[in-house]
Amino acid sequence: METKSYIDWVNEGVDLLKRHQDPNMRLTAYLFANPFHVALGLKPATGGLINWHQNGLTAQSHPSLKAMLGNATHILTDRDCKNGRDVYGKEWHDLHLEIVEETSQLVLLKIPESQKLQP
Repeated sequence: METKSYIDWVNEGVDLLKRHQDPNMRLTAYLFANPFHVALGLKPATGGLINWHQNGLTAQSHPSLKAMLGNATHILTDRDCKNGRDVYGKEWHDLHLEIVEETSQLVLLKIPESQKLQP
């Protein structure tokens, strides 16, 4: 059952990203894994982490937001982004992330050009 759920989750993410694919998109995923670069041939963000997950981040122990995002233009995360908000607080809020699209499990966020962090 867990495998089917994971496959459905990956498929949902692939479908979401296909609808918004852009050759200039540099994606980072605030998820357990990021299979989307391979599935869709997307450029990964550089200067950040390959993937991030809420189990490894706490308000007391986490890398800087700059280290997390690198030069990403988009973030794919769980629908509520709860951990990003909880861990980074005002710094996360101050990015003024734009919601590109939400699905039942995921949200694709765009980092406004004016807010992009340079690694």
